[in-house]
Amino acid sequence: MRQAMTCGMLALVVLLAGAVRAADEVKTPDWVPVFPDVKPEVVEHKKTDKLEKVILTFSTKKSVDDCLDFYKKGFLKSGFEESKMVAQHVDDKEDGVRQENLKADDGKRAWYFNARTDKVLKDTVVSLVYEIKS
Repeated sequence: MRQAMTCGMLALVVLLAGAVRAADEVKTPDWVPVFPDVKPEVVEHKKTDKLEKVILTFSTKKSVDDCLDFYKKGFLKSGFEESKMVAQHVDDKEDGVRQENLKADDGKRAWYFNARTDKVLKDTVVSLVYEIKS
């Protein structure tokens, strides 16, 4: 049992070290807005000869609407057309869920934004996925 615990802890340390390295290696492209006063965590970073995909997440005291507004304006400045942005709203009063989803794709670059809060969450949790196609 003790040996299994030791191996499990070692695997966790190796995994965390790999996650930190991955976070250091990811440089957010200029066209991806960087939310102020937060340090996003890199959840996933995949890079092949055809595609680079990054998933970031963070939490903030800002409202869901503030986060949506920031990213919408930022991606408009980066050349994405508002008419090609697809939005989805979730407002479930019973569960206290407030969520905004927004995405766009211009053929070479794609992104997906999600901001969510509910009765249990004290902050707004934000996920941002961006892809660069080669």
